[in-house]
Amino acid sequence: MRKSVYQSGFTLIEVMVAMMITLILMSAVFMTFTKSSEAYRYTMGLADIQERGRFAMSFLQEAIRTADYTGCQQGVPINNQLNNPAGYFWNFGVGIEGVDSSEDDDLNVPPTNWNNAWAPAIDPALTLPQGTGDVITVRGSVGTSVRLTGGMATLASPLPLAAANDTFAQNSIMMVSSCAGLTDVFQRTNAQGTGVVAHAAGAGNPGNAVNTLAAPGYPTDSHLTQVMTRSFFIRTNPAGTGNSLYVRWGPTNAELRELIEDVDGMQIQYGITTDNTRAANQYLTADQVAAAGAWASVVSVRISLLVRSPDGITKAQDNRIYRLFGIQYGPYRDLRRRRVFTTVVSLRNRMN
Repeated sequence: MRKSVYQSGFTLIEVMVAMMITLILMSAVFMTFTKSSEAYRYTMGLADIQERGRFAMSFLQEAIRTADYTGCQQGVPINNQLNNPAGYFWNFGVGIEGVDSSEDDDLNVPPTNWNNAWAPAIDPALTLPQGTGDVITVRGSVGTSVRLTGGMATLASPLPLAAANDTFAQNSIMMVSSCAGLTDVFQRTNAQGTGVVAHAAGAGNPGNAVNTLAAPGYPTDSHLTQVMTRSFFIRTNPAGTGNSLYVRWGPTNAELRELIEDVDGMQIQYGITTDNTRAANQYLTADQVAAAGAWASVVSVRISLLVRSPDGITKAQDNRIYRLFGIQYGPYRDLRRRRVFTTVVSLRNRMN
């Protein structure tokens, strides 16, 4: 006898209910994933702002602290033996100076017009700053100093040092100081690694005007170090994606380095002392310090940076107004996020 076979399945209503439940679950998973992705992007964007802001401040602090270094004594006059001792990149008698971007609060000014807004007038040698921020220039040592292993037989004699310590490249700008109150700046004219640092006269960039150092010369244990002029400013990066913080430490484009991307603004104030206490009792802008002829009285620097995320990290526009020492930045009305970093740096070579 043949058995009957009964077939069973889902009804149309059951299929539709199952599809609806699946759709709801998939929507929940998608929304959770989207929210997690947005939260991750936002968190990473804030972390990126924090990291780049800290790096920028660290670099600026290190440079500013070494401004006006003159060896083992403070306030010692510098005998500058270079061909152009008053040139912007070689004027080591001025340890720190700056230029105020006086139209910072007008963000509609095209970057190409900013060179017309500097106060005091920007030195023609520094042709590259653009953007929404001040310029600060520091002159001082880079790296560590080494001691001479012997004295100078004559004022034209090379400076002897241990061969292992002879790491200064040819054409480096050098400073030698004795604790007897003598300091010279010159350009090295021989190759590194020889155990002696020569200072022959001749043309160059900038070259030495004479082959002698100041009398009576430098004895054993005098300090020898490399010195450099470094200028920090904001300009549009080559990719055209925004402003970046740059440093320039020489007169050619090859010595221009992009430090931090996405820096919307930089404002700088200089703390000066007027009562010989070595403590700042007022803060002035660069043009105010220059007008007062008070660069030698600067003992500290206040810096404020406005750093942004590299991409849009939220769905809400940034309509905030940021103030850097009273200068307005924004509202930008984009999807990026921004943070203001502010610090005070003491010039350790003027605080003693």
